[in-house]
Amino acid sequence: MRWRVEIVAAAALAGCATAPLPAPEMSADWKILQGQAVWKPKIGDGIAGELLVATNSTGDFVVEFAKPPITIAHAQRTGERWSVQFPAQQKSYSGRGNGPARVIWLHLPPALAGRDKEWRMTTNSNGWRIGNRRGETLEGFFAP
Repeated sequence: MRWRVEIVAAAALAGCATAPLPAPEMSADWKILQGQAVWKPKIGDGIAGELLVATNSTGDFVVEFAKPPITIAHAQRTGERWSVQFPAQQKSYSGRGNGPARVIWLHLPPALAGRDKEWRMTTNSNGWRIGNRRGETLEGFFAP
């Protein structure tokens, strides 16, 4: 429960609680990855779920982490604007720039591409792992 408060607090410090960004029109320019992941907000137990990461050539993205039927997190960046939602908690935050460094969902696409300073990505034969210095990790794989 504490990790939820930390994530929401970090997002609140960087942006205002507002309506989410409108869904982007996904043309042929978008690359969509789907797979499974385990999110560990801190060292210890994790939450397993389904992961969707959609990116385009301009750097826009949509990330959704869910344990059906519940969406745990939905993040989106369009241009310089970002939004992150936690539907189960009925929370939504948005702002400009890269978003709070502590919110993994806003940094996942750049981290997967090796372009994020706060989140380090490693790969192995089973998939990938992204973590930060505080011990938060997201580990998973994408379907071929």
